[in-house]
Amino acid sequence: MIAVKMFFWIDHKNLLVLGMKQDNRDMVRQAFARVADEESSRIQHFISSNHTKSWKTSQREYCPNFCAFENHSFALMQNVAVDRRYAEGRKGGEEIKDVMNQPEKSEYFKVEKGFFQIVCPGFARHISSQYLWKNHLRDWFQAVQNLESEAEMDNVPSEGEEKEENKFTIAVTRYEYANLFHTMTDWYNAFYMLKVFDQTQTDVQIVLVDAHPRSQLDSTWRTLFRSVEYLGHQQSSRIKYKKLVWNIVGYQSPFSLSLLNGRNPPVFMDDFSDFFVNSHGITHKHIQNLNQLNILFLWRRDYLAHPRQTSSFRRTNSTIQRKIKNEQELFDAVKSTYPQHNVNGVQLDLFTMEDQLKVVGKNGDK
Repeated sequence: MIAVKMFFWIDHKNLLVLGMKQDNRDMVRQAFARVADEESSRIQHFISSNHTKSWKTSQREYCPNFCAFENHSFALMQNVAVDRRYAEGRKGGEEIKDVMNQPEKSEYFKVEKGFFQIVCPGFARHISSQYLWKNHLRDWFQAVQNLESEAEMDNVPSEGEEKEENKFTIAVTRYEYANLFHTMTDWYNAFYMLKVFDQTQTDVQIVLVDAHPRSQLDSTWRTLFRSVEYLGHQQSSRIKYKKLVWNIVGYQSPFSLSLLNGRNPPVFMDDFSDFFVNSHGITHKHIQNLNQLNILFLWRRDYLAHPRQTSSFRRTNSTIQRKIKNEQELFDAVKSTYPQHNVNGVQLDLFTMEDQLKVVGKNGDK
C-alpha cells in the first residue's frame, strides 16, 4: 500500500535527521509528515475519481430494473420483491449458547427461483450469465423470477401484510461473521456501495441475508449504518424494495484484494477510515511524542466466537491456540527495558468498538 510505504520513507528520513537539534528534528519530521499526508490524499483522490468513472462504464444491463457492475461483483435491482417463502433457513441473531453445535450450513439461506421477483423484459436470454457470478450471488441470480408486468407483480399473493421499503437497501451475506478482518471487508463493501450510488449512512438500511447468531461485532453494524435487520426477522413474507443492492462478496472485497496486490491503497480508503472513526464519535488525532512512546500489547485469550468453537468448552469461554503463554514475563521485560516509555497490555475483545478505537488510537490510554 502506498500509504504504508510512505510512512516507512518518513521513518527512514527520521534516521537521517537524528544529528540535528531537537527543535529542528521536530520541524523536519512535521514537514515530512505533512508532505506524506498531502501525497496520500492526492493519490486517494486520483484513484477515487478514476474508479468512480470506471464502475459507471462497466455495467451490464439485463433490463432497466436490473444492472450488474464491475464484472458482476455487485448489482442494483429496482422495484423488486423479496419473497421469503422461497428461502429456507433459520431466523438468525440468537445467543450463541442457544445454538451450540449447529451446523454452519444452517446459518445460510437456501434460495429458490422466486426469492427475487422483478419485471425484467428479456431476462430469459441472459440465463447463461449465471456463470459470471461468484459465491452466493450466483445462487441469487438463479433465484430471480421475471414477471411479465407490474400488474402481475402487484397481484402475487402474500402471507400476512405485504411490506414496501422505500429506503435504499443493501443486501449482505456474511461469511466469517465473527472475524474482525473479514467483517471489516463487509463494512467496507457496504460503505463502497454508499459511495458509488451517492448515498449517506442515514439514507440506507442493511438487510442481513444470513442466519448467523449474535456476535460482538453486530453493534458496530448499527453504529455505522444505523438501520440493520435480519431478513429472518421480517414479519412480512414478501417485501418490495424500491432499490436493492447486492453487496460485494466479502472474499472479493477491493479492501482485501488491494492488500494482496500491495500496489495501491483500497479505493475510498481515507473516506472509509474517517467514516468509521467519526461514526464512533472519535475525531481527535494523537500527537506522537518520540521521547515517550506508548507500547501496547494486545493479548489474545480464550473466548467463544461461534457455535462450532467447542473444544475444551466451559461456561462462556473456549480455548484458542494462538496466544502468548508468558504474558507477564514479556510485559515485565519490556517495561524494565524501556522505563521511559508507557507500557500497557489489553484484551481488546472485552471492549466496545468505540473503546477499542480509543485504545489503539492513543495507544495505551486505557
